[in-house]
Amino acid sequence: MFEAQDDDFRCGPVSIINALRYAGYTVGPATRRSICVTCDASPKHEDDGFKGTKPPALHTMIRKFWPHASVADGRDACKALLSNDRYTAYILLYATRRGDSAHSGYFYHYVFLYKDRGVFRVQNDAGAKEHNLPADFGAHLIEKIYPRTDFRLPMVWALF
Repeated sequence: MFEAQDDDFRCGPVSIINALRYAGYTVGPATRRSICVTCDASPKHEDDGFKGTKPPALHTMIRKFWPHASVADGRDACKALLSNDRYTAYILLYATRRGDSAHSGYFYHYVFLYKDRGVFRVQNDAGAKEHNLPADFGAHLIEKIYPRTDFRLPMVWALF
């Protein structure tokens, strides 16, 4: 039912496609193209070097399908939104280190996740098609401000 990305920069569109599939929609080629174009996923954006989909573009696409989605940024706000029982499906943008060195750079990744029997099931994360996270995983997210932009990580969109 879900898909994993086949490159290293289209995690934003894949997270939306997986959310749509979870909600019961069929995602055909025309919808997929529209999502990829609107998300403006790029191997490297010329203006700032960001790789993938920038949060404002993903936000635009999310609002198209889920106009009443709630959004939060920063670890504490994300933890609160993820623990809100009103929602069961989310798109999360998080930062993590490449490698284990303090000098390793960060990479940023979008995933679709949903609540299921006390755990979060995560799609398209770290090479795994699906894996589970405990309900309190939000406490372990890295807080990061992306350089040369005004967005703060993590960010989460509560869809439904």
